[in-house]
Amino acid sequence: MRKECAKPLAVRGLMIGGKRPLVCLPLVAATEDDLVRAARKCLALMPDLLEWRVDWFAAFADARKVMAALARLRAEVDDLPLIFTCRDEKEGGARPITFDQRFSLMVSALASGMCDLLDVELAAGEQTIAALAAVAQATSTRLIISCHDFTATPDAATIVSWLRRARDLGGDVAKAAVTPQQPEDILTLLSATCKARQELEIPLITMAMGRDGRISRLAGGLFGSDVTFAAGVGASAPGQIRIGPLREAMRLLYPQTRKTKTR
Repeated sequence: MRKECAKPLAVRGLMIGGKRPLVCLPLVAATEDDLVRAARKCLALMPDLLEWRVDWFAAFADARKVMAALARLRAEVDDLPLIFTCRDEKEGGARPITFDQRFSLMVSALASGMCDLLDVELAAGEQTIAALAAVAQATSTRLIISCHDFTATPDAATIVSWLRRARDLGGDVAKAAVTPQQPEDILTLLSATCKARQELEIPLITMAMGRDGRISRLAGGLFGSDVTFAAGVGASAPGQIRIGPLREAMRLLYPQTRKTKTR
């Protein structure tokens, strides 16, 4: 029943958009040593991908420290796909970071070749995304173009338009996260995911955030979402389910789901 992606994306031998939705764990550490420790703990839980949320990193203003931490993280995770994200505070970032600082870090991360995917917000604008896409292409890094609404859930047509715009701007993966205020909002998100999956050939990531939206993190793959974010050592957004219970529940919906090691 799962709606698979027409053009799955291969990243380090992993297929994003294949027969099963993948599970990503966020890394939200404040220091380089904490980052490495968190990565080791998360690796033991056998995620499909890891995401480093750089906006949680205390030394974000020092590009050399960020790149040094990224190098250690890359060595630690070995061949596991790694997402680099420095989230805008307006879309859920942990702290205020200027646009110039965020852009510089994203360019440096792309140029380093040490991350496999980079997440940039749709709100960054066409010119910024085009500049990042040029660097990404040179290093064979993939772009996730994302949009977040932490207050409400727009109508399905709006959500689909976000995902379509992300594709049109060169996103290799299109992502949308919304906040439900009533049960119907979750149906809106899932309906939009289904419509986008029928129209767009690239991998999609969608979710309804918060406790009330948890069902979308579990069942979104049936409607076309290709990655779900879970909580490992820490959570990066409201409503993320711990990877163990999430994976056990997913095995009922997606027989190909991997088991998670218990700690």
